Amino acid sequence: MLAIQGQVTYRPQRGYWVAELAPADLDEIFLLRARLEPPAVARTLALAQEPRPQNWDSVAAFESASAAGALADLVDASRDLHFGVFAGPTTRHAAGLIESLWNKLDAYLGPAYGRLEPQVAVKLHRQIAAAADEADADATIGAVGRLRDLVAEALGIGVTPADR
Repeated sequence: MLAIQGQVTYRPQRGYWVAELAPADLDEIFLLRARLEPPAVARTLALAQEPRPQNWDSVAAFESASAAGALADLVDASRDLHFGVFAGPTTRHAAGLIESLWNKLDAYLGPAYGRLEPQVAVKLHRQIAAAADEADADATIGAVGRLRDLVAEALGIGVTPADR
């Protein structure tokens, strides 16, 4: 399954290896996320009936992981928060595509989060959860976009705001 998704490659006599992405691949993935995530957020929040406490659980987990320097836990908590605002009954297919893109970035997100200013990353996660609680799609999309841009910058690629 991982080979089909392009996440690992098989090398004869050596086994399976995590696939490396070229900067152009990373740039394309972030550009695709920038195109897919805003409408998914808007559709999900349009149907939101009430705040989602699990988003704040994800923010708390992100804060704890940040304080501990636990990069894998940072990525998991961030993913949980993001999919709390992307995934809904009307975004199953978009969320599946976004998840596939996130999966391709797994090996890169931990080091990228490690390069971010912790207070800035925590603040953006809080902004995402607060805006989602208010079902404010524009504010949520803006905070998600700012965080995505910071992570892309930490990876040395530049998806510009004009690309969103």
